[in-house]
Amino acid sequence: MNYQHTHVSSHALGIRPARFEDVPHLARLLARAFYDDPVYQWLLPEASTRVQRSERIFKGFLHTLYPCKSALVTSKLDGVALWLPPSSCHISWVNQAKQNFRIISALGRYAHRGLLWWWFLERHHPPYRHWTLFLLGVEPEQQGKGIGTALVQYMLERIDQESVPVYLDTGNPGNARFYQRIGFEAIRTVHLPGGPTIVQMIRPSRGQESEALLLGMR
Repeated sequence: MNYQHTHVSSHALGIRPARFEDVPHLARLLARAFYDDPVYQWLLPEASTRVQRSERIFKGFLHTLYPCKSALVTSKLDGVALWLPPSSCHISWVNQAKQNFRIISALGRYAHRGLLWWWFLERHHPPYRHWTLFLLGVEPEQQGKGIGTALVQYMLERIDQESVPVYLDTGNPGNARFYQRIGFEAIRTVHLPGGPTIVQMIRPSRGQESEALLLGMR
């Protein structure tokens, strides 16, 4: 999924927290948006079943995060951003177990790749307090219209009031360039064995330097 930096106001898009009834639609949206993403091509190399299997994965993520009010959508449900707050909201062990089961089941015989992906990124995850932009997806036919930018900027304006940095990672070079244009800086690359290269990025809070944040990750 590639984004272009076109401006549209968050007010015009009617951005709001996702609701329970939105989850099936949003899971299908994310499955379509990430169909060509290098990470999901590696996790799910069989193209004929990638949409179906990734939809199950995204449904697990959404079911876990929507109670935290950190999954934001547009009023037309053509874009969604999933955020992880610095202090994890309460997720019951039952919901966590359900999510893990969905992911492992969806990956099937490639479940080991999912474990490698998680392990390699967790090893280099920022140890300091931060927000995480976990997923950003826009319907393929709506990409390039500023929806992704508006979804990110909407939340960044609120995060700026907390003076907290924002972390994300991406395996898509085009997306890395998009995030750089809106204030993120590439600070590390992680090479998945036999898979894509992941770019880890940070958007420093006001008054912070990315070099200092990088030192905290070593």
